[in-house]
Amino acid sequence: MRRGRTRIAAVMMTAAFVASGLAAGSTSASAGPKGTEVVTAEAAPGSQLAPRDGYYLLHAHPGQAVTQTVHLTNNNLDAVDVRVAGLDGFTSAATGTTFTAPSKTATRAGTWIVVSTTELRMQPAEQRDVNFTVHVPPNAQPGQYLAGIGMWIPLATTATTAPGGNHAGFAITLQGERVIAVEVVIPGPTSAKLEISGVRPVVASGGVGLQIAIANAGNALTHGSGVVTVQDTRLDFPFTINTFVSHTAIGYQVPWTKTVVPGDHQVSVRLRYDGRVTTWNGTVSVTGAVKSGLEKALRDSRVGVPAHSASSNSALLVAVAVALALACAIGAVALRRRRNTPALSV
Repeated sequence: MRRGRTRIAAVMMTAAFVASGLAAGSTSASAGPKGTEVVTAEAAPGSQLAPRDGYYLLHAHPGQAVTQTVHLTNNNLDAVDVRVAGLDGFTSAATGTTFTAPSKTATRAGTWIVVSTTELRMQPAEQRDVNFTVHVPPNAQPGQYLAGIGMWIPLATTATTAPGGNHAGFAITLQGERVIAVEVVIPGPTSAKLEISGVRPVVASGGVGLQIAIANAGNALTHGSGVVTVQDTRLDFPFTINTFVSHTAIGYQVPWTKTVVPGDHQVSVRLRYDGRVTTWNGTVSVTGAVKSGLEKALRDSRVGVPAHSASSNSALLVAVAVALALACAIGAVALRRRRNTPALSV
């Protein structure tokens, strides 16, 4: 029997930016000026939703098709072009649910979603209902599958011009995306199965970390907790496992040491979820090429980018853009989680 409650984001706001040709992720919480527009969306009345929450929860059999409706509103001051598509749901690197970005094509459960209108133009204050149908494959196996319905306004082409040969220019363009989770439950036995395939040392922010290869080989979403211990370095690091989507894998990273500590280190990892325990015990060797590689990467990360040359100036500007976007992301995500983080019973 599975116990507890797994939390997934029913509605997520994301954004993308471009800086000197470098694309990365950020977040947006509301409509902004032209160039940063977002379209608001919610499940239309009569939709099949998770109890007390705002995401779609569909119980379907293999080969069945289920149609739902999403309600869109253009709160921007201008007319906007909106794209709608099915997205894949998977586990983020820090655990918790995330979805494919607008520039990516779905390859998992997101391919089950067929939208009646993939592109539409909306005038200011206009509201529109868009139908989408979830086609469950005839050979789909029992389990919990996570997809999403995404709505976004395509980015305009952004050109950058360098003022001179020794200078670099960049532009930031935000892209808002509204995502509503679509969970499809196919009847039959379900259970999560967390597995650990290994641990390796990596250079992390502020020092050396341990990256744990974790996969959910089961057919159900889960959550839980974990702890990593390394006795000779006195590491005892507990962490929370937020929603872990079925049939997904991540490299979960925990902080370890400030400097490279040579030698063979006995590492123990223990995961608890749904009344079950998964353990991994092994040796992480920081010797030879591994030691040299970590020392060089750590040294480079602390030295930073040289202050001179056009290429380094460009890299510095990109780094500033990334920092600004990440700051926006952290604030928006924190605000969204405080306001609306629904729970999914599993």
